[in-house]
Amino acid sequence: MIEPVLGIRRLCLALVAESGPGRLRGLLGPATAMERVLWLADEPTAGIGIFPPGIDEPRAVSEAVDAVRRLPGLRLVLHEGIVTLDGEFQGPGIEDIRALAAHALTLPPNTVLLSSRVYTDLRRVSAASGYAPAPASPVPAYLAAFR
Repeated sequence: MIEPVLGIRRLCLALVAESGPGRLRGLLGPATAMERVLWLADEPTAGIGIFPPGIDEPRAVSEAVDAVRRLPGLRLVLHEGIVTLDGEFQGPGIEDIRALAAHALTLPPNTVLLSSRVYTDLRRVSAASGYAPAPASPVPAYLAAFR
């Protein structure tokens, strides 16, 4: 028997920079899906956030990519997975976004890394072009560079 997990599938993101994430949140801008992100405590080199349930995911991904494109030297990571709340956010979705964020540090700046789950869904509803499989990723993912 499988014990039920008290969690919900959520779109998670990480903003990754060598200098740390502290300055990033305010630079992303209001009036986008990004302003609704619930930010977790900072990791040493990444800001980890969770979008609220029920968002327009293709729009949120598009707005996140557009917002980060304006900020040089960043890497954006997006993943969808189960997130639980037991005093703090945790679960497979958080574990995977942290692993992807750590991997993003090995990639050049100005890179977007989409987990395979996010990429596959986006390809079915929008024109997600310019992405290629991410080599050596701890979670299957696709990446694209932007300017």
